[in-house]
Amino acid sequence: MEEFKTLSLGEIKNKITSTQDLYLVSVDYDNKDGIKLEKNINLSNLDTILKEVKNFYKLYIFNEDFMLTVFNFGDNEYKYTKIIKSDFDKNEEGKIKETIKYIYMREYGRLKVRIGKIGEREVIQYIKFGGED
Repeated sequence: MEEFKTLSLGEIKNKITSTQDLYLVSVDYDNKDGIKLEKNINLSNLDTILKEVKNFYKLYIFNEDFMLTVFNFGDNEYKYTKIIKSDFDKNEEGKIKETIKYIYMREYGRLKVRIGKIGEREVIQYIKFGGED
């Protein structure tokens, strides 16, 4: 797990190693419609979407493999936290000790999350929006 490391807006794409499609949630408290959800993003399209949401306060980029949370502190100061699926504690058989939950949201549908521990800390990783598969 990487926590509160500094990066530039242009470096966000470099922090993503997954080849699966991505989900993006952008939160902008200064905008009335300040929550934007993008589904099934190909990594090659991420730069275009980041330009559209550049005034975010908080940005979540995620899929089954990882979750990247980027915080915008203003004046081009960004910090990120990254959770990778393999960071979660494992049992004796080497399987991740996790609980999968679904959060239901009227406007955006179901959000699938992974809840588990990394060391002594309980952590939540967003996985995807959509059905219960």
